[in-house]
Parts: sequence; C-alpha cells; structure tokens
Amino acid sequence: MEGDSHILKIVRQKKLKPLKKTDPRLKPLLQAINLWADGGLSGTNNSGIKVSGSTAKGTALKGKADLDLLISLKNSKKGTLKKIYYSLYDFLGKNKKQLGISKRRKQNVSIRIYINEFKIDLVPAKKQPEVDNWHTIYVRKGDKSRTQTNIDLHIEMVKKSGRETEILATKIWRDNYKLDFPSIYLELIVLETLYGKGKNQPALNFTRVLEYLSKDFVGRRVLDPGNSNNIISKLLTKTEKLKIAAQAKRTLKEKYWVNKLW
Repeated sequence: MEGDSHILKIVRQKKLKPLKKTDPRLKPLLQAINLWADGGLSGTNNSGIKVSGSTAKGTALKGKADLDLLISLKNSKKGTLKKIYYSLYDFLGKNKKQLGISKRRKQNVSIRIYINEFKIDLVPAKKQPEVDNWHTIYVRKGDKSRTQTNIDLHIEMVKKSGRETEILATKIWRDNYKLDFPSIYLELIVLETLYGKGKNQPALNFTRVLEYLSKDFVGRRVLDPGNSNNIISKLLTKTEKLKIAAQAKRTLKEKYWVNKLW
C-alpha cells in the first residue's frame, strides 16, 4: 500500500539513533551533574542519572534531543523544585566553558544544553521516598512546582505498545506544522486511539489518529496513567487544541501522502 510504504520511509529517515549515556564524551558532564546534585558532598542527594523521555522510549526524532536524562534526586534534597531547576541552570552556565557547553536553554520541564555536536535535555526531579520510580518535576508552563508522575511507567507503556511507528509519524506531522503538542500528551492520544486496533498498518492507523484529533480530541480529558491527579490535557489551552484539530482536518483532506507527511 502506497501510504504504508510512504510512512515507513519517512519514519526511517527521521528516527533518531540516540546517543548512549555510556558515551565517553559525556563522562565530564555526568561527573559535574553528580557534584551539583550532591552539593559538593559524597552521594548524599543523588539517586542516579537515568535515560528517559523519547530516547528511552525509542520515539526520538533527528533534530531533537540526542539524549534525555532524568536527574533523580533524593527527596531530602533541599529547596523547592523550582529553585533546584534554576540552580542546575545556573550551574551549567557557570561551568559551560569547562564542560564544553556552547549554549543552554530553559524548556518546559527540561534544560537543553548543546555540548560538542550534541543536544542533551536534562530534567531534575525529586524521587519520592519508599515509592519506586515516582518523581516530582518542575513544570515551567503555569509555574507548577510539583507535578508527580511515574516516568518509568510512561517508558514501558510506549515500548510495549507496538505503536512506535504511529507515534513517530504523529510527532513528525506535529513538527511539520509547528504545532504545540507535548510528547507525553501526543503519545497517550495515539495509544488511546489505537487501543485494540490492528498493527502493521501504519497508513490506516495514522489516519485514525488524525480522525480522532479532528473530531474527539478537543473535549477529551486525558489523565496521566501514573497519577490520575495529573491531568495531561491541561497542558494545552482550548485554543491550542483547536489549532491541532483544525490541522488534522486539513491533512485528512489531502489527496496524496506526500502532502500529508514529509
């Protein structure tokens, strides 16, 4: 089928082969982050640095972060999450020459740094005591200082879903039209839309996602599977959602696949 071959081709072209955390070029950065996390002490505040986000899920695109890292801090780490976030940002600025950082940028929950030829997203988070894999993170949009979630659950959901191609295609579509559509929100929509549907039919499934976005998306309440108190659909305003829905409608009207996804 023409649509299937087109989507698979575009996804192959744009899927990122992530940078590995074990890459020796990252050693100075990881050592510096550990020092920052522990405040100059030995192992008191740092629970570990782990690969997270799209690079851990296998849904990262070229041109985005080459590696997503979650800096897991013990709950005893002093300061609010907002203060911790800006403390890391300042630390990276003060040590940018030593670490080879050419630029740093505040994002919604992460700090992006440009080091060597790589883009790396760093997310500082507090690990909840006596609860496996639960973290609280700072969200700059809306200045929410305590958004609690199970990041490992998100990773496993996507990796086990078998929907990597459809998620990547939807992300590429989002980026083609420069839509504000957070990845966690997008992923949950794709998983919900395609629940129980057949696999190995990317064109049909991508069309189903566009149809859902055009008709049912705006009013749909989407919850974080790791924390029902965290309403993912609140990440976007109604105006932002309507923009996504309108573009989905326009894309569905395109006759040729080359005009739907590129």
